[in-house]
Formats: sequence, C-alpha cells, structure tokens
Amino acid sequence: MMRIQGRVVKVVVFVWTIAFGASHFEAVGQTVPWGSFQDPVTGTICDTVIAANAQLVVLKDTSELTIVSGSDVTLSDATMDEQGNVTFEGNPAGSISFATDGDGNARVFWMTLTGSLVNVDGFTGQPTDSHKMPDSLHGVRCDACPLWDDQSVCSTTNPPPITPPQTTVHVCGQDVPVSIGMIALLLVPLRFFGPGRRNALRHRKANESLVDLP
Repeated sequence: MMRIQGRVVKVVVFVWTIAFGASHFEAVGQTVPWGSFQDPVTGTICDTVIAANAQLVVLKDTSELTIVSGSDVTLSDATMDEQGNVTFEGNPAGSISFATDGDGNARVFWMTLTGSLVNVDGFTGQPTDSHKMPDSLHGVRCDACPLWDDQSVCSTTNPPPITPPQTTVHVCGQDVPVSIGMIALLLVPLRFFGPGRRNALRHRKANESLVDLP
C-alpha cells in the first residue's frame, strides 16, 4: 500500500493471462480480451474499472482502457502500466487500484493522485477530476462480462457428462458389466448349492421323523 496525502491506497495487482503468464480470472468456458485485478488484502478479483461516469476494462494485449458502459469504445490514448499508473496522451492521468465503495466492498477504481474518482470526457476521453470519492458509489460492478458488446466471449458452455469406462468380468462365457457380473457371481452358489442344501434338509427332517416313530 502507499499513502498519498494521508489517504491509504491499495496497490493493485493486475493479473495478465498472456503477457506475464499469470492466471487470469475467468469463468468456465470464457476467454475474454481484458485482464483482471486482484486485491492483495481481501483477495477480491474484479475486472471492471470504475470511473465517476463510466465503467471500463483494460485490454490484455495493448493495456488500453476501453469504455464498456454503453457501446464499447477503446481509448487508444489512455494506457495503464504494470503498476496501475495511467497515462493519457503520454501524460500522467491518475492510477487504477482497489478502494472501498459505499457498500464496504473492495472494487477497482480509476482515481486521481488525491484519491478522487476520474471523470471521463464523453467526447475526447480525456480524464478530469470529478471530486467524488469511491465510497460515494453504491452497487459498484465487479464483473465486466455483461457490459461487453460481443457476448460470445463471455458465453459459458457446459462440458459433456463424463461416462466412466465400463469394467467387465467374464461370467459363463460372456463379458458382462462388473455390477451385473458381481450379482451373477453371488447367485452362482445359490444356483449350484441351493437345491442340494434344500434336499439335504428335507432328507434330514425325514430321518428325524423316522427316529421319533415308536
């Protein structure tokens, strides 16, 4: 963490999939073109960057900021480095890091050096100071997927069910599934020995009856 004019700002960890070989936070079946941020304190992972009047993502391949609230618009003049520092047209333009929103959640914000939220000009993309603080916002988004125009990159697919290999046993000259084979093997003794045992019992009872005769 670093302290700026009495305010504690959490240093952001940007998680890249390709550029730095780290693991990227993705839902099953997703391959998204932007990176995610992980809060080293809470472990929270988010990919939406919150400005005062816009929601953005940071593209993995170019480090450019892209507005995703409304139609997707890439700000080619706004880029972020590995430390979370943002430049616009080559000039410092604040930083991206975690802060606490009005609901007490850790979320990713684009902030000025004094910790206030950046306001993005709707015509030029130029960042200015909004003089609003992160804790003034409520219901702050974390997942950027619902905002991305091309929803195909966010679609999830259910993997086909895995059928375990069938194990067989050889019973009476045939290969049968092991579950059926075990039942058959248990019934074999009854088949071979059951009638004989019943006959023996009947014979024993007959002999006992003869003995009891006067």
